[in-house]
Order: sequence, then C-alpha cells, then structure tokens
Amino acid sequence: MDPSFSVDGWHSFRLIPADRAREDRALAEVAVMVDRGLMPPDTPLFVATKRNDAPWPDVLVAVPLTHEEMAAWRRGDRSVARDVAAALEEAYEEKMAAARAGEAT
Repeated sequence: MDPSFSVDGWHSFRLIPADRAREDRALAEVAVMVDRGLMPPDTPLFVATKRNDAPWPDVLVAVPLTHEEMAAWRRGDRSVARDVAAALEEAYEEKMAAARAGEAT
C-alpha cells in the first residue's frame, strides 16, 4: 500500500511483524507483549497514523492480525479490511481517552 495514501485522517499505513514494534516508541506496549512471549514475534501488525486536531499530535496505532486473516486479505476478502478499519478506530479512541486522562503511553 502506498504510505502516502490517506483516508478519513488516516495515513502512513504499513504492515510489519510484531518484533519490529520496538522500533517505534508509540508501539512500546506491543514490544513488551512480544518480549514477554504474549504475542508471537511474527504476528502481522497493521500500523497506521491518524491526524489529530491541536493540541494533540498525530496518533500511531497497530492492529494485530492472524496469519489466517492475512491470507484472507490477500485473497481479497474485504471483511478483513473492514475489521481492521474498525479496530484502528477503536485503538485510536482508546489511546485518545488515555491521553485525555493523562495516561498516554
């Protein structure tokens, strides 16, 4: 996917394995899960950034996918894309709620 693509405020889409989460501070929670053996290092993560209104910076979130979901996506199963979009929005809302409560990671 073209990382410059943008939809509904989302941009910088990419797929990475979970063991690369430690490369970005915003994915520290995922990196800890991998380090503790709670998430396999080869788990595919769909990562995206959502533009935010001031005073908040853009928010980066990741959604883990199963290998079965990845296979279905590659076959063109659009339900996986819908599920990912919903999960991204949910992760964004959770991160913003934490930030507003002063618990930002």
